[in-house]
Amino acid sequence: MAMRYKLEEQVNDNEKTAEQELNNDQKAKGITIKIKKRTLKTGAVIIVVLAIVLGFLLTQTRKIDGTWIRVADDNDLVGMIVKVENGEGVIVKTSPNNSLGYGFSEGQIKWKNIKKTGWGQYTFSDLLSEDDSATTFYDGSVSRMEVSMNGKKLTLTVQAGELSGRTGWYQEWERK
Repeated sequence: MAMRYKLEEQVNDNEKTAEQELNNDQKAKGITIKIKKRTLKTGAVIIVVLAIVLGFLLTQTRKIDGTWIRVADDNDLVGMIVKVENGEGVIVKTSPNNSLGYGFSEGQIKWKNIKKTGWGQYTFSDLLSEDDSATTFYDGSVSRMEVSMNGKKLTLTVQAGELSGRTGWYQEWERK
């Protein structure tokens, strides 16, 4: 009888231990599930925030439209003002140095065929000036524009085409 009592006691102890282990396993699984749910929620929040930021950045297209004043270049046409709209940049005011024989005039299309190629990046055809003859022309080459992140600066790199060695290939403009 004592042996049977000890066996029953041992069985009960084993059942209690097994039950405790089962409860501990279930608690651990519950904690793991809570952690996974929390991780999923955090991940979802991060994805939503990233989507909002990306959406904001995509709406900030760094548009070219507006009025620009030439502030630096590799020649002396600083001060020229161009207004861009509908894919064209029209000279609103010539540079004070235009009288040196550059031949630009107000109302001329300085930049034509402006096309967006990337975020803040554009290609265009630039109206060029023949040195010392006051003749203006488009040479058929495609040049590049880049609007700064804040949308206030514009950098032009005019492709040389057949006219390599001339000035005016690098220009900096600021939004007016």
